[in-house]
Amino acid sequence: MVLSRSRISYIFIAVFTIILLVIIFLRPKQAPQPLTGSLLSQNYTQSDDTLRVLLYAHSSDYFMFRSTPIGFQYELLNALAKGLDMKLDLTLNGNPDEVYSQAFSNRYDIVAMDFKKNHFVAQLLTLSLPHSQSHPVLIERVPDDGDSVFHRILYVPAQFSTQISTDSLPDPSSWVTAYSSELTTEEMFDLLQKKKMDYIVSDYQTAITLLPFYSDLQMSRQIGEDFDRSWVLNDYNDELNQRINSWLAEFKQSKEYEKLCKKYFSPHSKVLNYTSPQTRSKRISPYDRELKKYAKPYRIDWRLVASIIYQESKFQSNLVGMGGSFGLMQLMPATAARYGITPESSPEEQIKGGIQLISQLKRRYRNVENDEDRLYFICAAYNAGSGHIQDAQRLCEKYGEDKYVWNNVAKYLELKSESQYYNDPVVKLGYYPGRHTVKYAERVIARYNGYKTMVK
Repeated sequence: MVLSRSRISYIFIAVFTIILLVIIFLRPKQAPQPLTGSLLSQNYTQSDDTLRVLLYAHSSDYFMFRSTPIGFQYELLNALAKGLDMKLDLTLNGNPDEVYSQAFSNRYDIVAMDFKKNHFVAQLLTLSLPHSQSHPVLIERVPDDGDSVFHRILYVPAQFSTQISTDSLPDPSSWVTAYSSELTTEEMFDLLQKKKMDYIVSDYQTAITLLPFYSDLQMSRQIGEDFDRSWVLNDYNDELNQRINSWLAEFKQSKEYEKLCKKYFSPHSKVLNYTSPQTRSKRISPYDRELKKYAKPYRIDWRLVASIIYQESKFQSNLVGMGGSFGLMQLMPATAARYGITPESSPEEQIKGGIQLISQLKRRYRNVENDEDRLYFICAAYNAGSGHIQDAQRLCEKYGEDKYVWNNVAKYLELKSESQYYNDPVVKLGYYPGRHTVKYAERVIARYNGYKTMVK
């Protein structure tokens, strides 16, 4: 027996609906198991002071402005963590399918991504109060005398967040809607510009973020209803979820929220209209070529070095800092001399010398088994010098804690500003305001993680 395509579709929908209903009503509420060996290398353990968030890193919610990570949800999540007095542990992922799969895992406190939440899917999730709204829009090329469109195919990106309607389009019945299972909105913008597509769908926020970089494209009309943008919360964090929703309800009434919306959702936003084109061309700095050239032989990720340079000098090669530090890498004169670097050295020579120093620090902390912890050690030592890190490690040993675990060392590094600790006989270099260095390392690593997501 041969089944028609429509009959097969009805059967598929019926079976899918039954499966979803079974999941909804029979799914046991048991404590989530820790994540081991996940594709995101993140283990979920509930913490009183850490807010663990998975953010879909795309153009409107996370991007680089003058080499600094910004974006509506990025800033909103940072404000949330601050408001809850929690540390933000942010994981970035630019693959919509991978982030979507994690929304059902309860492995994070928040999964921040827009996707279609019909009645059945919504039953499987714990959603926050809406943090904002958006709507679908039609994007097309600016009319050109030589541009002929023969087929009205409307392309919809993967995991698009809401229903679309062609009712408002000319001759609605002539339009064909094509749903992509792989292409992101950003990829479709490129294909539209290259005339590989003629019409695409975008949410409004992404559209106004990208359009300043595509002068030959335009947003023509809204093609669907407004929809709420919400976070997916962890089913098992009842108390934290209540705090998140209370904070959202209050924050949305604030001037700070109003400014945030104007910053990212207004077509006249300076951030949107003056974002460095280097971000969109997958560049971090004017020195990417040199960073790649000198980092590769030492097996150092050039994007980590770029993050350090931004933290040190914001890519200003002639900067002179406190204590005589100078150049892109802000090397102190004595350290620079070891690598043959002077204030007159070229930016390329400065980068080479700084990478040699980072390589030396990498060797120094080779006994740190955790890869991410080792990066924190390297960044902290680059900022404070290895001596203060060794002091903190000696304090770890004295108080019975593992000196190769960054959180332990960070704690005692901060305590080196208190006389009880900097006067301890095991401390060789005395007083140090270690909180500055801990924050330095956190900022470098956070930016580095952003660079890894946005630039390959």
